[in-house]
Amino acid sequence: MSDLDEFGPEERRILQAAEYVLGVLSADAWAAASARVESDAAFAADVAWWEAQFAPLLGLYPEAEPPAGLWTRIERQIGESAGAGASPQAANDAGGVAPWWRAYGIGMSAVAAVLLAVLLTRPPEIVAVPTPVEVPAEPQPAPAAPLELLSARVAPEEGIPVAVITYDPGSRRLIVSPVSIAAGARQTPELRFIPADGTPRSLGTIAPADGISVSLPSDFSPDSTLAISIEPEGGSPTGAPTGPIVGTGTLEEI
Repeated sequence: MSDLDEFGPEERRILQAAEYVLGVLSADAWAAASARVESDAAFAADVAWWEAQFAPLLGLYPEAEPPAGLWTRIERQIGESAGAGASPQAANDAGGVAPWWRAYGIGMSAVAAVLLAVLLTRPPEIVAVPTPVEVPAEPQPAPAAPLELLSARVAPEEGIPVAVITYDPGSRRLIVSPVSIAAGARQTPELRFIPADGTPRSLGTIAPADGISVSLPSDFSPDSTLAISIEPEGGSPTGAPTGPIVGTGTLEEI
């Protein structure tokens, strides 16, 4: 219905969608537009958009039933026109569209053209973007410093060590590595620690040639003196040293 030459392809598509929704296309153009809705996603989206825009207009006018004799009067007027010999072209010089309908179509096309012009010339909507708020990062605890291993050379006052003992503060265990523990038949080396009060405490017997790992009691302190004594087979019967102490030592950083 409208002169689309002044618009580009996209604008022509949008305007044709508006005319399709308004129902002002000719029968052939309307059929072509209906087929295009099924095959052209962009055109179908335009049609849906225009339907949403024109939908509020439907609520402006209440529904009304046509007069009971309207159709009869129309048929009579058609018969009178045919009897008067009026040619279809004279009564309808737009290929089957009555003058009042053409006027309506032209008016609706004009409405669609105006709406299209408003749509195309409307400044873009400015959407306020909130300023990002910088959230300070939560302070992270400093990584714990690795615990240093301590080591003791258990030896007599003069001579080579009888054992090397390593203390792991993470597991609170002593790793005993014998070096040259001299124990006779039916004798057993026994490991002790001597706390600040000076009373030796047994940590258990050890094999002269095999390394062992010893779990420590809660009252063990790395400042304690370590000692190895030679006891009867199976260890001291009293818990206190009964044989000679073959070596002592203190833990130091490796």
